[in-house]
Amino acid sequence: MVLLDPSPEIDAGRYAAKAVAGEPFTVDVDAFTDGHDRVACALLWRPVGEDETDWSETSMTALVNDRWRGQFTPA
Repeated sequence: MVLLDPSPEIDAGRYAAKAVAGEPFTVDVDAFTDGHDRVACALLWRPVGEDETDWSETSMTALVNDRWRGQFTPA
């Protein structure tokens, strides 16, 4: 699978994007594969800078032309 043009991104992924607790955070990405394979995407996220090591996962929704969107609300 190929992932391109993630949004939001800061300095080509050098830094983590930041979210506000209690407000929805949306992530978009272009995801595709070679051939006719079915594609599904999941958004994995976790707090940064805390002792949290477990990742949370939410499904992403297909938009148009290989664009996918996922959203979560941090605590």
